[in-house]
Amino acid sequence: MNRLQRIRSFLSGIVMLLGGVALIFFEDKSLTLITLIIGISLLVMGLNALFYYFTMARYMVGGKAALVSALFMLDFGAFTIAMYDASRLVTLMYLTGLYAFTGLVSILRAIEIRRYKGPWKLRLAQGVGSAVIAAACIFSRGDGALLVLLYSAGLIYSAILRIIAAFRKTELVFVQ
Repeated sequence: MNRLQRIRSFLSGIVMLLGGVALIFFEDKSLTLITLIIGISLLVMGLNALFYYFTMARYMVGGKAALVSALFMLDFGAFTIAMYDASRLVTLMYLTGLYAFTGLVSILRAIEIRRYKGPWKLRLAQGVGSAVIAAACIFSRGDGALLVLLYSAGLIYSAILRIIAAFRKTELVFVQ
């Protein structure tokens, strides 16, 4: 990670931390705001993936998979924004799916990094934390205040891990 990436990671961690705390304090409107945040995030990720496809991935092997995932994220983002004032069940399903998927991917990635003798503990902690939040979402029974608290806790947890990653030394691999 170069210096600019470290600064960007640190600042995004601070913004996420402040956003998580703000969601706790403004609990009455937070559930619809969480749904909008997830929808807008999916739209932005879809647009970034679409830009990646048109600039690089269409010339690569497996580039069509990048296009399909970009369109998939765009569709889910538009659907989420269209359903922002829907019931708590939609928000519960999105939060559970989001945290379960990111937790599973982080745990599997940590296992892979450990196999190659790399720094894996922080990635494993992130995956376990996301899996615990996903399990708590399942047992929340659609309680709006608890969903807001769980999303805020996940946001604060991710922010702290992002700030830690900004200050962590990057290991360099030299190939001769």
